[in-house]
Amino acid sequence: MFKILLKKNRLNVNGLSYLQIPISFLPRTINDYHAEVVVAMNEKIKWRYPIKGVTESYSSTSDFSLKTKCRVKCEQDLVISLPGNPSINPEDVYSLELTNVPKDFEKILKNQTHKALNFIPIKNTLEDSTESLVFKASFHPLKPFKANVEMVVIKSTGGRWK
Repeated sequence: MFKILLKKNRLNVNGLSYLQIPISFLPRTINDYHAEVVVAMNEKIKWRYPIKGVTESYSSTSDFSLKTKCRVKCEQDLVISLPGNPSINPEDVYSLELTNVPKDFEKILKNQTHKALNFIPIKNTLEDSTESLVFKASFHPLKPFKANVEMVVIKSTGGRWK
């Protein structure tokens, strides 16, 4: 999945200078990948650089909208299909996470004493690729606000859908 794009295998690097090592990442499935780049001066001196590649799939549509009055609870089931998920393992667990939350509303949505938005898993595992995940969204804001956020589905063995 990773490929070093240097044309030469051996390079001379002068003292106090820099060397950029270009690496391409071409995953074939949605998963997490790990590698290590080792730069060796000799048998005794080596530098190891870990690399983590996370494959993400993007949805271009605005899939879900939650709307309610202040201090009125709204609950809605979110049915999520995962395109590009070729390897279905019944032991994989999927979870939801909010990203790109505006700074003004971060405390409201992620407050530990009263979260305005909670996702309760109803069906967070898949048996085959035709099934969908189901989460119950519970939205109960204490004060009025309007925000667009991004939901990310995270597979326990690696991979993300935005």
